[in-house]
Amino acid sequence: MEKYQEVFSCFDLLELETYRLYKNLHARMLIEDPRRGPILFIALDSYKHHLIYRELSKKAELGERKCAEILGEIYSHSLRSTRHLRKKISKIDQLKEKELKEILNELMSYEKSVYEEAMSKTLIGFIKEEAKGEYREILKFIEEDEKRHESILKELIELF
Repeated sequence: MEKYQEVFSCFDLLELETYRLYKNLHARMLIEDPRRGPILFIALDSYKHHLIYRELSKKAELGERKCAEILGEIYSHSLRSTRHLRKKISKIDQLKEKELKEILNELMSYEKSVYEEAMSKTLIGFIKEEAKGEYREILKFIEEDEKRHESILKELIELF
């Protein structure tokens, strides 16, 4: 478990940034847009994951540079992507259909790359090597949540 605490600290930061991104997107969508609910669902899942990773990391705070050393370029790329998208969204008062579709496509790519490249491999390794009891189940739930996020975004994109 100990060797994964640093990794979980990195995932903690990444999930917090992801939560902020989705929360920002939710706030910029038209109030009557039915896609707001699923976006909020993903935001809250990301926040939940942030809290779980914070607990698993024993609240270690490594910082971005150390996390980039541990997880490689995918980590740095993921943080840059979330921050870039959040900044892009922040500049828009209310998202129009075209902007929303573009952002949802970017989020779909982001969710897929982050999950497949970094989180999945690490989580699977941890589950196989060390996770016991409740940790094993919690991490499996997170893995299922990440797959569900991708599926939700895909469905939202198909609504256009």
